[in-house]
Formats: sequence, C-alpha cells, structure tokens
Amino acid sequence: MELLLNNYEYQYDIFDVAREFFHTSIDDTSVIKIDYQTQNDMLYMDIQVNSSLGTKTFKKEYDTNNGEGVKSRLKLGLYNALTEYFGKSLPYGCLTGVRPTKVAYTLINKGLKMSQLPSYFRNNYRVSDEKINLILDIIQNQKPLEKHDNLVDFYVNIPFCTTKCSYCSFISAPITKLCFAIC
Repeated sequence: MELLLNNYEYQYDIFDVAREFFHTSIDDTSVIKIDYQTQNDMLYMDIQVNSSLGTKTFKKEYDTNNGEGVKSRLKLGLYNALTEYFGKSLPYGCLTGVRPTKVAYTLINKGLKMSQLPSYFRNNYRVSDEKINLILDIIQNQKPLEKHDNLVDFYVNIPFCTTKCSYCSFISAPITKLCFAIC
C-alpha cells in the first residue's frame, strides 16, 4: 500500500489507520491519496482509494474546534472513507497509537462525565459499543487504585498477546506467531 499526502506532518498516524484496513485485504499496489487543508477551524479532505477493488473518491470535512485537532480529524476522515470503501468497521475505530483508557482519563480530566464517554468515543473515534464498555469497565476497576494527589499510571507489558490491538503501538505479536518461543 502506498500513502500519498499533500502534507506529511501526520503521516504515521494516518498510516496506522490505513494499515488496519489493508494489512490482509488488498494487494501491495493499492494507493491512498489524501489532499487536505485547514481553513477557519475546518478540515477539508479529498481522499482517493485505488486498489484491486476499484477507485473511489471521498470528500470529508470536519470541525477542528470541537476539542479534537487536525490529526484526530484526519484519522477519522480516513477511517470513515475506508469503512465505506470496504464495508466494514473496526472495534477500536480510528483510535490507534494510544491506550484507550488514557484517552478516557484525559477526557474526564477535561470535565467530561463518565456518562458522556460512550457517545464521545462513538462519535469522535468510531469505537464499537463492546470496546466502549470494556474501556468503562477498566476505568471502574481502576478506581480503587486511584490516588488523586500523585496520579501514576502503572502498565505491565505482556508481549505475547492473543491478537494485536489496532490501537497498540508497543512491540508485540500474536501468540500464534511466537508460540515456538514460549511453548
């Protein structure tokens, strides 16, 4: 897959979203071309997807003055275009490269209520209801461990996962590919 952008500032973030759709779906000759510009707190995107399934062009526009910036809106625009192109959605939507609970805690610290998180994740990241419920469950289970005076996140990395989550940016691999190393 080739990714062509008129501005490469967010190329890695955009590529993470594209990779989730193309990793097993299409041949290596696929091309995604994204031209975008910002004007008056609006993001305007022209997205062209060309693969063995055909060529399709999408026009997307998003408000960047709603708490989500250009990078987030670019990822959402590409995600929406590829969802339409392939006719499928992903469990974590366009949320890549960050732990979902970290996003949730950031939103809570900005004043969002727990009851508002589901619609926020659904509308801004296209996260599935199943994964939203998982995020909320994790936050609830972590409440007894929370100390407000010196909040510290504690993360234990288990590098052998049953699958690789689309949002994961850690070095990891599905256990089926590395069973020889641990079995």
